[in-house]
Amino acid sequence: MLVIKDSMVLIHLSKMSILKTTCEFFGNVMIPPAVFKETVVIGKKKEYPDAIIVDELIKKKLIVVKKIKDNKKLKFIQKYGLGLGEAEAVVLYHQENADYLFTDDDVCREYRGILNIKILGTPAIILLLFKNKKLTKTKALESINLLSEIGWFENELIFELKNRGFLYPLTYAIGIEILKTNTSVHPIRLIANAVVFSNLNFASTLARYVIESVYFILTTSLLV
Repeated sequence: MLVIKDSMVLIHLSKMSILKTTCEFFGNVMIPPAVFKETVVIGKKKEYPDAIIVDELIKKKLIVVKKIKDNKKLKFIQKYGLGLGEAEAVVLYHQENADYLFTDDDVCREYRGILNIKILGTPAIILLLFKNKKLTKTKALESINLLSEIGWFENELIFELKNRGFLYPLTYAIGIEILKTNTSVHPIRLIANAVVFSNLNFASTLARYVIESVYFILTTSLLV
């Protein structure tokens, strides 16, 4: 499996001390030059500990820095409001025909359909590692608590992960990545109620997500 990571995911996973675990589990990991500059070059100048972690994994060849070839496509993608690192990551995703783009960037998630990318964010990564016994429950919970300290993720999301995520890790991983919308019912609770508890009151809302959800399940079959 080949995955592309952007700066935000590298930093988040480094802070949790699980970046190496994700690289070993998911297989081939690549980052574009802009992500290397943001996380390692600039990070070292600012004396960020995560910069050292990323750099060491690059030296061990667990992360490969790969140049992008299509600058015209890069400029086009940046029109959607992505930063240079995220835009290069998207270009590299298509260039190398990667399986996933690991990102916590909201713009990438908002335009993933147009950009034709499959995304996994940090919360889903934690759950999938736990599901596949690469993280203990204690370490996974510690990582989720760090998400709260980082401040990038909604409090309700953190609450749901801590209280139900470990019971149904794959279900919640799907919920995070597929149903992160502005519906009146929180997407993760929605899919948990409908799929786990067979609550038919949510059937009509779920119907429009069925095709994409099934596609996501099929494409993540290697992770289960």
